[in-house]
Amino acid sequence: LLFPNHFQCGSDIVDPLMYPNPMTPTEVELSVPELDGLSRAQFKIEGASIPGTFTMCYCASFSTAATEGIACIKDGLPNYQAYRQFTGKVRIQGVVSTVLIPNSLPGSFEAVTVEAYAVMGGARIHCVATARRQSAVPRVPQAMNCSTEMDGCLGHTRSKWVTVEGSNLITIPLDPAQIIAEKGLPPTDEGPTTIYAWCFDENCPDGRCVMPPSTSGLEVSIVRTLPVEPARETTIVGAPFTLYLRKNRFYEVTGSW
Repeated sequence: LLFPNHFQCGSDIVDPLMYPNPMTPTEVELSVPELDGLSRAQFKIEGASIPGTFTMCYCASFSTAATEGIACIKDGLPNYQAYRQFTGKVRIQGVVSTVLIPNSLPGSFEAVTVEAYAVMGGARIHCVATARRQSAVPRVPQAMNCSTEMDGCLGHTRSKWVTVEGSNLITIPLDPAQIIAEKGLPPTDEGPTTIYAWCFDENCPDGRCVMPPSTSGLEVSIVRTLPVEPARETTIVGAPFTLYLRKNRFYEVTGSW
């Protein structure tokens, strides 16, 4: 099993697992001569879902008939305490671990902001948005050429600053006219519509660093907004004045604004 980096093999105190299912051995070889009669097997991760460094712990038997508390699988679930043998660290390449929608920044037809969590600092994050789900999980070369390689591409941006470890806000500029055309929306419709977003770092050797790793990416609801209307009275330097924000009924502006 792969556990969070700080996990101590054999402990029953576990953070939410990134890889909750045990890897089963393949290509088992018994009594290998070059290993002085020892055996060996290969273990395969079926598609890494997030990047980072993980602790690898081993349990010697999958038999549920083993002594109570020692079985690798107990009641159909991994028995974490049975994975006692530390076998090393595994580093899965990639910078972006999660992409979320910021609570305080509603998306509009002009721009959408996503929150990309990075496992390390010093990288550059790209984000793209499309009008439709994709037929396959995008890879970095496709996302880098969003306008020609992704179905219904609406925008592509590169962060203007290097990432920090943790939260990074990335704003993707959008074209309202293009959204209306791609989604086939009536010109006067003010209701929300859904677009799809992905983020990735530009240094990804095998191109499999696009997050979320799915055909629908991060589903983001956006609405049309109306322009800011300034106060119409005359004012002077240093005096307070009011700006009015006109918005449609679907556009929620929270107290953080």
